[in-house]
Amino acid sequence: MVFTDAAYVARFNRVADYIERNLATPLSLDQLAAVANFSKFHFHRLFQEHYGETLFQFVRRLRLERAASLLLANRSKPIIDIAFGCGFENASAFSRSFRSHFGVSATQWRRIGGTKTQAERMSAAGIDPRRDMSAAWDRHTLTTTFREGKRVWESRGQDGRQRVVTVQSFEAVDVAYVRHVGPYAADLDLFEKLFTQLMNWAAPRDLVRFPLDTYCLVHDSTNVTAEHQLRISVCLAVPPDTQTSGAIGRLTLAGGSYAVLSLELGPSEYGEAWSWAYSYWLPRSGYELADRPAFEHYHVARPDPGDQSHQLVNICLPVQPAT
Repeated sequence: MVFTDAAYVARFNRVADYIERNLATPLSLDQLAAVANFSKFHFHRLFQEHYGETLFQFVRRLRLERAASLLLANRSKPIIDIAFGCGFENASAFSRSFRSHFGVSATQWRRIGGTKTQAERMSAAGIDPRRDMSAAWDRHTLTTTFREGKRVWESRGQDGRQRVVTVQSFEAVDVAYVRHVGPYAADLDLFEKLFTQLMNWAAPRDLVRFPLDTYCLVHDSTNVTAEHQLRISVCLAVPPDTQTSGAIGRLTLAGGSYAVLSLELGPSEYGEAWSWAYSYWLPRSGYELADRPAFEHYHVARPDPGDQSHQLVNICLPVQPAT
């Protein structure tokens, strides 16, 4: 079962946020039950009923999926360093768990770029897995220039679309959010429902002020996580002392360096834009992924944004200099 009571949803979201922030550290049942404000004797059962997997399975899956994403994005980083950074205590435990979960070793996963299920997930994200994306992207040109002392990457493909990437330093941002678990690619009705729910909460609290900054926090990779377990959080920037409850949670988007790809996109174009940023730009940039969630940023200048069939979005990847 999935609990729909707002108070329970808030507790489960809070503990999931805590787990995601602390994957590299030991996580105990007592510790997580305290975060959720449940008795440890009931918390484990309630967690399993809500998420469909035990607490141990949830933590292990998130660690493995984070490692799998980093293996593909940071190909020069030693596998053991990635394993330790994702909370595994030794190489043998990581190797056994990785093979059991994905059906291949970490080395094989990195070499083949995932498993055959990746094609299904790419298709769900709006990318045709039969198309040779790497070959298509190799026909792009990627040039770098410096503007106002900052490095800028520019690419233009055969479709004539220009892609521009800059690396920017972001301050931490407090946000209120509403979360969705499950498929979401190109689902305009879903995103309208989530944003409406968030704005209906925010408006009576005088938190909807233009220009408005909203975000879509991407917790999982569509290339790694099963579709029914994908998590996204639709977010609104709020003052640090904002109180939330129920289905509306609050968290902090971590500050740091982010690679920002700015594009005007239609509903079916997001998957390819994300994949281009990860698979084409990142390996050529001299950067690697940092251990923070990626997100989409929307800056809304006025109450009536006009035509919503295409939107200007900043795709933000957390990065650090490649080691």
